[in-house]
Amino acid sequence: LGSTFHDLAEQISLGTPVNPDVFSADLRPYVVSFLNWYEKSGVTYEASEFAVFNRQFNYAGTCDAIVNYQGRQIVLDYKSSPETYEEHSLQLAAYRFGEFIGLGDGTEEPMPTTEGGAILIVQPDKCRLMEWDCGQEVFDSFLALRTVWSWRDRRPKAKEI
Repeated sequence: LGSTFHDLAEQISLGTPVNPDVFSADLRPYVVSFLNWYEKSGVTYEASEFAVFNRQFNYAGTCDAIVNYQGRQIVLDYKSSPETYEEHSLQLAAYRFGEFIGLGDGTEEPMPTTEGGAILIVQPDKCRLMEWDCGQEVFDSFLALRTVWSWRDRRPKAKEI
């Protein structure tokens, strides 16, 4: 569901017409729900499905989209689960504070400035856009947790003596 939906959202963001009837019965309600949200929201896409990198802090990830929504440019991530979680703010902050976007031809482009971030919960009956704080304080927390996670991977191991 996730990868198929991401491909679909990218097609829509590029202006490719989408016919919900060509999708399987289990995916079709999600497609219709997303199309309804897209048409009613007035959202416009600036970028879709791109790699974000930060050399200073040595991380990378794939951002689902940057959109203009109600006059604000925000990072957007799609979720098909019915809820969002606090940890999603960390993911959004990592995207927002990326240094650059890696393009398919191997070149780089600076990460666009965004004013916030949101998760679009896509469900068969409706979509809900949930805004999360993903500012500097959240980014600092992301970096701290990343440090702890790195330690966990290389933590000292006890040995019998």
